[in-house]
Amino acid sequence: MYSPCRSPERLNSPDLRDHVLSGLSAATGLLVVDAATGTGWTLAVAARMLRRSGAEGVFPLVLAVQG
Repeated sequence: MYSPCRSPERLNSPDLRDHVLSGLSAATGLLVVDAATGTGWTLAVAARMLRRSGAEGVFPLVLAVQG
């Protein structure tokens, strides 16, 4: 099982790609929740990977902004 993604390096892990992103080809929309963000980079990378994997819509939700 994969661990939660907290960095761009983890987003590019083979485990995440093989077990999570591979099943998204039929998804019509995904809500991506980030507890806190500083720059938004991790959320942007995650959204891009999800769209490239077939998700038709990716909707980010950030609960807190740092800095």
